Amino acid sequence: MGFCRIRLAAGIVLGAVVATTDAIAATAIAKRIGLPRRIVDILEGESLVNDATGLLALEFASPSW
Repeated sequence: MGFCRIRLAAGIVLGAVVATTDAIAATAIAKRIGLPRRIVDILEGESLVNDATGLLALEFASPSW
């Protein structure tokens, strides 16, 4: 037990679920403020990497419950 009295694996799962960004919201905001398409593409790609990282963290933490 740690500071918040939850297991490390539960903390990693919680972090994996809440840490990923919403690509659609980021894209909508970027288009609304007029960012160039190239930057929007980079933001969308970065969001996909974040999603994949969150899924991997969830996959690695889930079996250890």
